[in-house]
Amino acid sequence: MMERLRSLNPVLPDMLLLQTLFLAVGEILIFVIGINVTSIAAGYAGGIIYSMISMYHMASVIDKAVYYEHKGAVARTLGGFFIRVLVLFIMEIVLYYAGGVMAMFASIAAMFTTKVSAYIQPVTNKFLHKIKRKGGKQGDQSNDECSGT
Repeated sequence: MMERLRSLNPVLPDMLLLQTLFLAVGEILIFVIGINVTSIAAGYAGGIIYSMISMYHMASVIDKAVYYEHKGAVARTLGGFFIRVLVLFIMEIVLYYAGGVMAMFASIAAMFTTKVSAYIQPVTNKFLHKIKRKGGKQGDQSNDECSGT
């Protein structure tokens, strides 16, 4: 599975790891704060999970679009975009009816963690390679070249 993710995009595994960490830390903070816990926790989890699925779907669509001519690639990319937007609207409607406006806002706020993950991914990549080297394994060169390290 990890090789499939790396073949789509070399930074995708790091991004998904960061998203998972944001999910865990965010849910813990929501339960510690304790205000309107269930709706906010559901919205936050929904937003993070949507972001993770959206990242994978976007990488997959772009990977497949490369093999088409210009017109086909544009159509495939736009089709993938509209699928993600449709899923987003459906998720927001479900969250509105299940948890109210707070769940919707929590999911939208959670989607911004994708940007944060993208900004701190190079640092995470260096940290993971340092851990791999201490464990006696060599880091893979393709990911080093992609992240600029």
